[in-house]
Amino acid sequence: MKISVVGFSGSGKSSFAYKLSQLYQIDVTYIDKLQFLTNWEERDSSIRNMLLDEAIEKDSFIIDGNYQSIGIKRFEQSDHIFIFNFNRWKCLYGAVLRRIKYHGKTRRSMTEGNKEKLDFEFIWWILFNNFIKKSPSSIGGG
Repeated sequence: MKISVVGFSGSGKSSFAYKLSQLYQIDVTYIDKLQFLTNWEERDSSIRNMLLDEAIEKDSFIIDGNYQSIGIKRFEQSDHIFIFNFNRWKCLYGAVLRRIKYHGKTRRSMTEGNKEKLDFEFIWWILFNNFIKKSPSSIGGG
């Protein structure tokens, strides 16, 4: 089984991907873990893409995340694509709850050492960078 989970930040996609992982006994590849090294240092995109390609080549995968720059290869390989297209205010609420829950901690979907944060830049991202409306072609639509 090959599954992709995409959607807005704070929409619950990583929690959903983890639950699928537990249900089907398939490891989750969190693109945020591929993108960020410790202390939020960004990994070179060519290395990130190589790691993602390794995940896609497996017999089964669950891939969680929204990076347009990685292209549509994972969608082409997926049997199932879950799109979390929720109201941005609901997503912001989810991000606030997540910040409270993981204050000073690292979520399972992040690289160890990257503490949960909710700054102005991230809030702006949730409210005004609508991934799905801006880029339907990135998941095989319009």
